[in-house]
Amino acid sequence: MASSKKKKKKVQDSKYSREFQTWWADKYGMINKGDKAVCVLCSGTVKRYYYKKLQVLPKLEKKNITDLDAQEKRNEEKVIDDFISIMDSLIKEFSARFSQFKELLETFKFIMYPDVISFDKLNLSQFDWLEIEELEMQLIDFQSSSIWIQKFIETRKKLELIEAERLTSNISKNTSN
Repeated sequence: MASSKKKKKKVQDSKYSREFQTWWADKYGMINKGDKAVCVLCSGTVKRYYYKKLQVLPKLEKKNITDLDAQEKRNEEKVIDDFISIMDSLIKEFSARFSQFKELLETFKFIMYPDVISFDKLNLSQFDWLEIEELEMQLIDFQSSSIWIQKFIETRKKLELIEAERLTSNISKNTSN
């Protein structure tokens, strides 16, 4: 009885094998990979993509923007206006935040380069929360110590080397993908 069952034919062996159709790229997001049409997002075949993905959302496939009624069009316009408003406020907010970074640039440099930063450019009010009395005097003592200066120089070189290695490994990973 098992031998009486009809054997499934492989697509390659079948006279019904399909060639890649260029319109699949636009309609289904498919690309031609080897001898198969494969979905860009999920790597599924055309058949799998159609039956598993598109049948779940048949309304989206059939509905076009021209099918919208007047209320839906007004709602879309409101959503677009809201989106533009949100983006404008985000741009303003980020501009304000980054302007603060520009103001505190020298103070931030102090963290990486305490051995070479000029005290005239420092805004020490940013360090009031440390409650360190005579911070400026301690910084002067620190800058006059050649041992600490050398330690900072060596540490910076190590950090820059580690960062350069990390970046080159990320670049090589990205190029291999």
